[in-house]
Amino acid sequence: MTLHKPVTPPPDPRREAAEALELFDLASTILRRLLEEIRADAPAESARELASYTKDVSQALKLLVTERQNVEKLAREQSGGLCAGALDLGAARDEIGRRLARLRHAGDD
Repeated sequence: MTLHKPVTPPPDPRREAAEALELFDLASTILRRLLEEIRADAPAESARELASYTKDVSQALKLLVTERQNVEKLAREQSGGLCAGALDLGAARDEIGRRLARLRHAGDD
């Protein structure tokens, strides 16, 4: 009996890193909105709870930033084709697009 395994292409580290970075951006946006909602909806009597929620959300945002930096560092290390100091124009274009989207979103408020 012969077993045939489906051929799966090897994972592309750059694509996986880009997807992870998009997820970090989404999670960061969600956490920021949650923090804004908590601050806006909190009655004066729940100041202690608000402080606790604010602390938890802030810690989650810090963790996201740290993990995002780790993914970016790993992506740079695995890019292979780029020598030290070379510009990754695709990554720069993606980052500019993300920042423009944030600015547009901030202007909608």
